[in-house]
Amino acid sequence: MIDLSEWQQTFGRVTEGNNKFSIKATPLTIWENSPEFAKIGFLIAKNRKQLINQFKTVVPDGRLFNLDQGKKALDDWLH
Repeated sequence: MIDLSEWQQTFGRVTEGNNKFSIKATPLTIWENSPEFAKIGFLIAKNRKQLINQFKTVVPDGRLFNLDQGKKALDDWLH
């Protein structure tokens, strides 16, 4: 079984070969393989209950939220 990290390390860096089958490296794919990306994912997982409560304060009825509402919910958590 391949985990997300292995998948990204293997296929996120494939840049050689036939253009039809190769993945072009982009800033996003480079960032997805960075230590910062892994740390953010770890912190989100570790603090998921707190994050859920933060989002509930912004959108109490559980609806989908827009970017501004998401930023507002994460503002205190990120600073």
